[in-house]
Amino acid sequence: MSGDESPDSEEVVRVTTRIVTAVCLLAVVALGFVFESMRWAPILLVMLLGVACVSELAAMAARRGVVLAPRLAMVAVVAMVYLGWRGRALESALVIGLVAVLALAERLRRPSLEGSWNDAAATIGATTYIGLPLAFLTTLLVQSDASRLWMLWLLTIVWTTDTMALFVGRTFGRRKMAPRISPGKTWEGAAGGLLGALVPGAIFRASAPETFGDVGTVELVLVGLVFGTLTQVGDLVESLLKREAGVKDSGALLPGHGGALDRVDSILFVAVPFVCYLRVLHPTVF
Repeated sequence: MSGDESPDSEEVVRVTTRIVTAVCLLAVVALGFVFESMRWAPILLVMLLGVACVSELAAMAARRGVVLAPRLAMVAVVAMVYLGWRGRALESALVIGLVAVLALAERLRRPSLEGSWNDAAATIGATTYIGLPLAFLTTLLVQSDASRLWMLWLLTIVWTTDTMALFVGRTFGRRKMAPRISPGKTWEGAAGGLLGALVPGAIFRASAPETFGDVGTVELVLVGLVFGTLTQVGDLVESLLKREAGVKDSGALLPGHGGALDRVDSILFVAVPFVCYLRVLHPTVF
């Protein structure tokens, strides 16, 4: 960090670029569903995003002496997104099991025994952390108009949480939340983020009553609070991984603004819990 660059300015850049990136991704997704000939575009985009995230995780792991098997994890993530596209995201668990077997077997060909557990665990963890959320999001993306609205609600919770946390934190933030992990975050900003997470639910229920009309007010509030909290935890978890690796950004996919994982860390963290919520309370959606 340069001498004239504060943690707050870094947070502004981070959140702004995340929102811009999200808008661009949504534009590609929209094109894919407006034009029949471009239906492949969103799926390809998700696959490429997954490959980029695995590559960045592998590079960070290498800085700590952990040898993640990137090609194995990349192939697995692409396979899991494909399963999501075919509406079989739950079968991604089989891919993770296969990766566990292959990651351990792959260590047999290396001359050194040291780090075998860590290396295999990192490969399995990267595959699960990246592949499973993307598989479930892909299923929501392709299943129906209603499922896409539910996915958009989740993404909007993430963006409004980020934006309000930034605004309130910069304006009223005094008490640092996790200075060793992310020095720009404050408890006041976190509270503002939770307030922001409550807004999308009211908007979506009012604008799409045929999809969200049976979602009660208490449920709207609880969903906003739970996933607003998980959004911020997911961001902190990725920051923790970067601090452990001794890097400022996960990669350089967007020069000056970080990598793919920097842009989707919170989305990856909330996707699986959100699908669990849908499976329990709204099983017809997924």
